[in-house]
Amino acid sequence: MKWLSAWLLTGDMYMVALRDVGRWGVGVFGAAWLHAAQAPKARQPRQQAVGLRTAGLFAATLLGLVSGGGGAFASAGCTAVNSQAFLTSFDIGFGNATVGPISPFAVGDKITFTFTGTDLWQLSTGNSTFLFNGNNPATFSYTVQGINSDTSLTESKGFFNQITATCTPVSIGSSNTDNTDSQKVAAVQVIGSKVVAETSGAAITSAIDGAISDGLGGNLGAPSTGEDGLGAPPFNLGAGSARTSRPGGFAAPSFIGATDQNGAGSAQREWKAWASVRGSGWDEDDRNPNAGGIDGHQINATFGLGRLLMPGVLVGIVGGYESFSYDFDGVDGRLEGDGVTAGGYVGWVVARNLRFDAAGTWTGLSYDATAGAATGSFDADRRLVSTGLTGTHDLHGLIIEPSARLYALWEHQDTWVDSLGTSQAERSFSVGRASSGAKLIAPWQAGAGITISPYAGLYADYRFSSDDALPVDQPLLGLDDGWTARATAGLAMTFDGGAQLSIDGELGGIGSGDQSISTVSGRVSVPF
Repeated sequence: MKWLSAWLLTGDMYMVALRDVGRWGVGVFGAAWLHAAQAPKARQPRQQAVGLRTAGLFAATLLGLVSGGGGAFASAGCTAVNSQAFLTSFDIGFGNATVGPISPFAVGDKITFTFTGTDLWQLSTGNSTFLFNGNNPATFSYTVQGINSDTSLTESKGFFNQITATCTPVSIGSSNTDNTDSQKVAAVQVIGSKVVAETSGAAITSAIDGAISDGLGGNLGAPSTGEDGLGAPPFNLGAGSARTSRPGGFAAPSFIGATDQNGAGSAQREWKAWASVRGSGWDEDDRNPNAGGIDGHQINATFGLGRLLMPGVLVGIVGGYESFSYDFDGVDGRLEGDGVTAGGYVGWVVARNLRFDAAGTWTGLSYDATAGAATGSFDADRRLVSTGLTGTHDLHGLIIEPSARLYALWEHQDTWVDSLGTSQAERSFSVGRASSGAKLIAPWQAGAGITISPYAGLYADYRFSSDDALPVDQPLLGLDDGWTARATAGLAMTFDGGAQLSIDGELGGIGSGDQSISTVSGRVSVPF
């Protein structure tokens, strides 16, 4: 029967609709199943089977009509707390006192603890997630959210603490403002931080990919035979300028080992500094009146330094800064913050027409969340890894650049307490994207020492994610897992001496139905 309990916890909009019809019934029905399952640990699809929902709604409605009445239904956990299950007194001697686990609580139950003494106190959930771990805070409140197995609670205390606790049961059909706003700010955290992570993952990996392409000479010249009769490889492993036999013609890249007209070897620049700035905007249409939408922007500045260890092998270090602000209309909330990034990357020309690359970064983040009267701040850290294969092929003077890429990131967020005194549990989630597609490049020698290369690309993206938290009674927003398309276009300029400048535009989320992610970025790289 666990599947039915999990479905009831995720069918938020439908349960909300029934609250005014069967107050006692819905409460009884939900509490009867809370002991049988934990809250789902991964985001569920918005569309469930029609038959399941119909059966569940019929059962809940029937119980509501039979029970009738109004007010609050006290869960077994809430009843136990109000019967002084959490009551503890001063200890004489050594050792800690542990009370619990006490369960099951209903989602929305609010437990308030009052302390005498200043010793250590801990409150943890059924999966050992700490909701509080430190010297007692005089008073502490927690609203059960249905995450991290928090329908079961255990407390541990030090020598000299006395604790009393009371539980306010969730009131079906009432307007508990504190509870609602605390749930909304939790939804802002869950939804918003995943939006930030997806945007940063795409921005950082794109910047590193561009840096590796530039550092290995770029793919902006046709892999054809140069003036000197030597076959040029697909990547310009030095920083020499592109050459052409006539003004306005297509350029062939210079490469390590080539000789100039005087027979001298072309200069190789081992180091290349680069910087990329990318602005991203999310827009989710308000087509679902119960969900609202996402509206916001994010700036990712990424910079680094690459070095050629040998022909075809590049290593580099990367740093970055991100700043973001998103509004979520469905929960009347906002998420703002910033973060710093550090990491490294490697690129390797494994064959004439094939390049491999890999990268890893760490990001430290600070978030500020607001929803109604609930506000608060929390910290997080994020780890990202990426890899990819990129090809380069001549197509009648044009260059086609097929690629297959993958990135995955993991983020952990600390426990925090919002301005209404509700403890928001620690959280971990992961996000990733696998993509495949191609870019078409048209390099053109614009004049002495300048090559202009307009390009356009089209990619298929597959998003995947996991999460140990779900918003309680709040809409699920953001891109769903699965397939979408992404289009990109831009212009790159390569100057005599190897410096490069590019401007790029991108539209993602194509095919998602009601979401779009638009970006504009600029990148510059200078060899020395």
